[in-house]
Amino acid sequence: MAHEFQHAALIAIGSNIDPDLNVPLALEHLSAKIRVEAVSNFYWSAAVSVNTQPRFLNGACLVRTDQSPRELKFNVLRRIEDKLARISHSPLQFVGCWRNLY
Repeated sequence: MAHEFQHAALIAIGSNIDPDLNVPLALEHLSAKIRVEAVSNFYWSAAVSVNTQPRFLNGACLVRTDQSPRELKFNVLRRIEDKLARISHSPLQFVGCWRNLY
């Protein structure tokens, strides 16, 4: 369902399995589906409360879309997560924060 105006969304991106491969792939797939306006620096961080997991590479991007938060989550983000999981068994995750800018 398309909406009349564009929503701004901040999307957090993180991976701890082949992140040097998976994070750029996630951004590539995302920019093929919606307009990516800005990408943050990415930082390495330790896994929280699980010392045996590899470090995470985390960052965020600002996007514009006419999709609702639910549509963006299920029609774009989850599909990219699923696609990358099939390719590389990556637990790539997106976390979205939405706010309409007027």
